[in-house]
This record gives sequence, C-alpha cells and structure tokens, in this order.
Amino acid sequence: MLLESFAEGKVKIGAHIALVASLVTKFSRPELADLEVTAVEPKMVTVKTLTGQVFTIGQNSGSCGWGMKDFSLCH
Repeated sequence: MLLESFAEGKVKIGAHIALVASLVTKFSRPELADLEVTAVEPKMVTVKTLTGQVFTIGQNSGSCGWGMKDFSLCH
C-alpha cells in the first residue's frame, strides 16, 4: 500500500502509483490506474494522470476522494 511506502520514504517524484484495481473497476476510473508523482510533501503527494489532471492524495483523503490506503506504488 502507498501509505506504508510513503512512511518508508519510497515515494519519490517521478514514481508511478495506481488506485487499487478493485476500486478502478468498481468506480470505472481507468485514469487512476497509472499516476505520476509530481510532488511529495509531509502528509500528501501530488499526482498527475496521463491526461494531465493533477490532484493530491493525503494520508487519509485527498482532492480525488481517496487516501493513500487506496493506492499502491507501481514497481
């Protein structure tokens, strides 16, 4: 999960993260399946979709409505 990766310092600018697959399917949000991290702050990250949408993901929630627990770091 992203929250654990964030706590371990593994989330860096340029990293790719994704909304967990079950939520991508459930809410029909394919644009959240591949996000690029553009900024890392103490309690949130800013990400950009492939279509250029930018939003924040907080530890508990963010401007997209989900929190870090709902995302994972892509390898």
